[in-house]
Amino acid sequence: IDLLNGGAIGSAGGQPGHEGELQAGYANNGYGVRLSGNYQSATDVVGGTAATPNNLHFGSLAKLNLRLFADLTQNLDFIKTHKWARGVRVSVGVSNIFDTHQRVTDQTGAVPLSYQGAYLDPLGRTVFLSIRKLFF
Repeated sequence: IDLLNGGAIGSAGGQPGHEGELQAGYANNGYGVRLSGNYQSATDVVGGTAATPNNLHFGSLAKLNLRLFADLTQNLDFIKTHKWARGVRVSVGVSNIFDTHQRVTDQTGAVPLSYQGAYLDPLGRTVFLSIRKLFF
């Protein structure tokens, strides 16, 4: 199976010709930020028969994620006045910041029902809050 020239295994498209990953972070005195991202180029899948071709085009996809965190244990002045904050870490983040979905089209340019964006990535953009407490 030639995954780079129209072959596929499963229903997620062929193997992208280009993929990239980004990771960056900064932390100082218990506070920090983390940025991560993924990119994959478009692929085409050759399907059907010669009499009735059913080719699919899987568009390129880029996703960006952001996470902010604060380790309250690192702030000694705050810990002295607020004993309950010992071992507490708070994180806030957003996954898929731009709510991107891969666009899949057939040879007519229509989106097949099973490849609609909400089916491929039902969560889309996700915002989360996480609070962790270590007990000593």
